[in-house]
Amino acid sequence: MASLDAPIPLLLISAFLTLQELCQVRAVSRSCFTVLPNHTHTLVGTNLRDHKSVVLATNYFPRVTTLVLQDCKLSDGELTLAIECIGSQWSQLQAVKLSRVQNLKDHHVRQLAETCSALEMLTVSQCYQVQKPLVVALKLRYIEFHGCFFSRFAMGTRLPALQELRMLSRVLTTLNVHKLIKEILVKEAPLLETLCLANCGEIEQVLIDPMELPKLRTLDLSNCHALTRVHVSSPSLTTLHLSFCLHLEHLILDLQSVRIVDLSFLQSLTHLYLRSDSLKALNLTGCNQLERANLQVMCPALKIVLLQGTNLSLGDGSNFSNGA
Repeated sequence: MASLDAPIPLLLISAFLTLQELCQVRAVSRSCFTVLPNHTHTLVGTNLRDHKSVVLATNYFPRVTTLVLQDCKLSDGELTLAIECIGSQWSQLQAVKLSRVQNLKDHHVRQLAETCSALEMLTVSQCYQVQKPLVVALKLRYIEFHGCFFSRFAMGTRLPALQELRMLSRVLTTLNVHKLIKEILVKEAPLLETLCLANCGEIEQVLIDPMELPKLRTLDLSNCHALTRVHVSSPSLTTLHLSFCLHLEHLILDLQSVRIVDLSFLQSLTHLYLRSDSLKALNLTGCNQLERANLQVMCPALKIVLLQGTNLSLGDGSNFSNGA
């Protein structure tokens, strides 16, 4: 049976250890001292209090590509020094996850994006002083702000490689979303494929025009409880999530790549306009406020329509184009 400090067992357990635990294991034997530094690619720092711990980590584990910092209590200045060290010593760093990092501010996010030139993924969770960051990152493909007070990207933001943006913000409003799409994403994120605004409770309307976000394939608006109106025209969108949008009343969709649209149990929905040459299945189960007079579905490829719990029927004729 292989001993714990043999290379293979050591590498298997190293991914589950924090920075402090890795440092302790590193001191156990010559094998640990030799193997760990060159084979530790994911590093989790917990409860760090100063930048010296980060300096130590960059010296001990030079090949880190994914960094997680959580529950850290660093001052503004200590954070600046820590990020400076991260950018200069881990040039190969591709993913950073920051969770409950005290005193993390907009300028720290900007500094991180600028100094980590290989960065592809950035997640900021429950860092409440991050609100309006300026982010310039040529390789960043994934950004997530979760449980923050994020309201917008500052002007000057450039995200030419961004493919996925996820935001759960307590203060993101209709106007914020409008400016995010029109002023930042349309101009500075031409490759965006996924936009997730799920659980943003202050958004009342979302509007996306046909020429905007030409690569967008997934739009997630689920659990946006204040949402009352959605107007989306997109030639590329294939997936639309609207579950638990309990106050959604008006829905206008022109989607030329979607195959399934699920609007089940949107019990406030009163107006629906849906046009799609590709749609195969439509679920309106439980949409009990939707009336024939306010329904127009123009989908020549439509094969399946679910109407349980509604006042509608397939006999409504032109309201369901080619419905069966």
